[in-house]
This record gives sequence, C-alpha cells and structure tokens, in this order.
Amino acid sequence: MAPRSKRKRSSQIPDAAFGPAGKESAEENVSVLVSDVMDGFTLQGTLGEPLSALESLLKNAIVPKDSLKTAVIVGATSFTIEEQEYYKFEYIVDRSALNGGE
Repeated sequence: MAPRSKRKRSSQIPDAAFGPAGKESAEENVSVLVSDVMDGFTLQGTLGEPLSALESLLKNAIVPKDSLKTAVIVGATSFTIEEQEYYKFEYIVDRSALNGGE
C-alpha cells in the first residue's frame, strides 16, 4: 500500500465517494475517509469490536435519538491488509419519516 500524502485534509470531506452527492433520496452511497492517526492507535483499542463501534457510530452520529431516522445493521467486520487493520460497516438508514413517512 502506498504511503498517504501529508497534505492537510478536512475531516468533513471524503477522500472517495460513490452515489448521488447531497441527495436525500439516494438509495446507495459509499464514502471513504483517510486520515493519519496517533502512534499506538488501534481500531479495536479505541473503538472496540466492530459491532459495538458501528452501534456507537449509528447512535451518536448517523441516527441520533430524535433524528426521525432508523438504521438496520447489515454487518460489521474487521480485516487486515499488510498489517493494517480495517473495519467494514454495512447498514441501511431509513429516512422516510423525515418526509412524512413517504
């Protein structure tokens, strides 16, 4: 894997995204964020197991309480490539209540 550039990146802009940008009606969307981390950082040590990490992400950022959105977890797994650990999260967000249940 090639080393990442040291250019400054915004934490809000994906490095890669697939799907209709900014459309509430988008049925599928994939975003990839790449960032440098502190020495000694591990996904499991910081976020916990993949499933608990995904549950926390959904609860605190993607479908917080009172957001009128719901989520179904499809899967949460981890894998390693070239000694680098990755988490893969799959989930479905239902936003129909935002549009009056349409």
